[in-house]
Amino acid sequence: MNWKEAVQGKLMIQLRNEIFIQYDAETQVLSVSRTDWETGGRETRERTLQSPLQDLNAWMDYSSLELFVNEGEEVFTLRFFTEEDMLDFVVQQTVEQEMAIEVYNMKESGFIVE
Repeated sequence: MNWKEAVQGKLMIQLRNEIFIQYDAETQVLSVSRTDWETGGRETRERTLQSPLQDLNAWMDYSSLELFVNEGEEVFTLRFFTEEDMLDFVVQQTVEQEMAIEVYNMKESGFIVE
């Protein structure tokens, strides 16, 4: 996801109904939360960005997520487990802004380990 200018207001992204990414432009805090598979509770990591959010790249498969913020200024890596097979997402912003979203499907490698 790319914005023509830095994100304003608040941003919330929900991935697979399991991972929540939130950003507050006023504090420049970005947080990522998921379900902790050992405790069943929510686990949240957050970082204060050095510069306003303008670029967010997410690489996700069925159980892992790599999140690159502002071309690698911050990087989040996490595992998650969900019952859902859909790779759906929801994006909400409190301030309307133009953004570009590119989605790519990954092919299965056909790699078999014996």
